[in-house]
Amino acid sequence: MDITARHYYKIRDGLKSQSTIMFTSVITLLALVILTSPALGQETQTITILTNRNLDSTDKVIPFNKETTEFFQYLEKETNVHFEFKRYPWKQALFLAKNGHGFLYGASITKKRALSFKFSEPIYYDYVWIVKRCDTKFVFDKLEDLTGKTIGVMRDASYGEELDKILNDRVILAYEFHDFESSLQELLKKREDGHLIYSQMKTADAALDSRIRQYGRLANLETGSMKTNPFCIVPKPAAVISNHFAVAPGYNDAYLNRLNSALVKARASGELNHLFVNPATK
Repeated sequence: MDITARHYYKIRDGLKSQSTIMFTSVITLLALVILTSPALGQETQTITILTNRNLDSTDKVIPFNKETTEFFQYLEKETNVHFEFKRYPWKQALFLAKNGHGFLYGASITKKRALSFKFSEPIYYDYVWIVKRCDTKFVFDKLEDLTGKTIGVMRDASYGEELDKILNDRVILAYEFHDFESSLQELLKKREDGHLIYSQMKTADAALDSRIRQYGRLANLETGSMKTNPFCIVPKPAAVISNHFAVAPGYNDAYLNRLNSALVKARASGELNHLFVNPATK
């Protein structure tokens, strides 16, 4: 073999060696990226979220508000999952969660529920307000003042242990129809003395603005001031309750732990304060 040929093969073999080293380096780098990136290393997990289905007057499901949507987007990103939302009447959503079909959003803790569920860290607090006709007197200073009154409530909802006891023992309950608007019409027809609502708003006026004032159009058959200002809220809240994710014991405990970590982080970073009017605090 002459000198020129030997020189050629030497260069060729050197290039092969460099190519092998580069190829090996690229493979190693890709492996490291996959191992350190859950999104690339494994398929995104789908988590079922069960929520209450609120309907409008045309039987259409009312979508989540902006804050709730952003909250779920934050949790999806923080815990690296995809949420599948299933919305049902509250009683059905509660039943499905109890039987291991998903994480129930917005559940308060009661002694009875504690027997069937594990609860996440608190998400936010709700005030329970009493809506009434503006032309009626409704004296409320303590829970016992509800005795004998007809109060509209959501079926199978909890309004806190103490208030629940009064409602079950001393109050005539009028259960909500399939939508909230129909229930307010029952109030206008004087079939209820008051109707309970949840709101994050800390004052009666703010709760009225956020939840009730939009339904003033229902009073088109009323007269006088009731035609323009039919609904009022009793100044003192009936209860204040914390809301959580609820899940059947043993149903995806691993994700419940990740969810709790994300909620603790969101509270510490101020993200819950950004998203909710009345976020959970410790």
